[in-house]
Amino acid sequence: MRLFLGKFSNKHPEQIEKKFYSAGDEGSSYYGEVKPGDYVFAAYEGKIAALWKAKEYTKLKNTVNPKDDGVLLFDEVKKYDDVSVTNDFTRYKYFIHDLNLVNKVTKSVKGLGFIPIKTTDDCPPNPVDIDFKSSGVNIYIALEDASVNYKDGDIRVTIDNLEQMKITSIDRFEKGKFIVYEAFNKLYEERNADDGKYTIRELSDYALEDQASQKRKFLITLIEELESNGYYKVSSAIRLYDNLLVGRKRSASAKAGNSDIKPNSAVIDEEGFEDDNEQYQMFAGLLNFNPNLILYGPPGTGKTYATRKIVIDRLNQ
Repeated sequence: MRLFLGKFSNKHPEQIEKKFYSAGDEGSSYYGEVKPGDYVFAAYEGKIAALWKAKEYTKLKNTVNPKDDGVLLFDEVKKYDDVSVTNDFTRYKYFIHDLNLVNKVTKSVKGLGFIPIKTTDDCPPNPVDIDFKSSGVNIYIALEDASVNYKDGDIRVTIDNLEQMKITSIDRFEKGKFIVYEAFNKLYEERNADDGKYTIRELSDYALEDQASQKRKFLITLIEELESNGYYKVSSAIRLYDNLLVGRKRSASAKAGNSDIKPNSAVIDEEGFEDDNEQYQMFAGLLNFNPNLILYGPPGTGKTYATRKIVIDRLNQ
């Protein structure tokens, strides 16, 4: 059984409706290593829409790629309701995630349509039996002696003390004890090889200097929770990746000393990721029908930033 996560653009709902992916003939980099018979979790508008099984590479006239009608067809195996890519998929207990790749799926990256999924030995052999809601793990950033009721599969980023707040290890709770979680440790070591491993307090200061407002909010909340409770529960692995594991991550605008967001321009970070404008443009379009939109969420989730982007897109429509 081979599993993949596939990203389907909300610009082309036709692909979800008709169960195909348009990227030309077999061999295109967008298809990755997907072969007929493989299973794909179709990600659409930030959620897992369905589990599909790759059927065949063939020709199909479509509006996604009118100049090249090569497509990969799928059969639907199972539908999902309200399964978030960032909050549910990335916390599934029996997946070993490559967060570098999963992070790219949540952003706009050219040439990437499908990424392989590694599983643990305990993963259900039939992908139909995969239940994201009942088998999620918790992710904590915590002092080693913090009072936390850990369960099997939970991940802990261990902090040395409240003064330094330095990461000492990243472990997974298995059968009553913590063992080194190689997937996250390897990522942390690789991403911090050049600049060195900053403490949480240092990263917070750099986030202010680098104009990384969302990261700054996350780190301030993290510091407050560590000081109050000794631990902080992270809502998703992507938030852990973006705000902590990658270390100091400067945006192009910060490097250039320009904090202005230009209309219809994407914010591009040092890895070449783009801040996807599709969602903002969609919300801006809704204002044509109803002048009231309500954005809700806890502190640090980007409500102010999103509001500004929506207004900019609305003014330029």
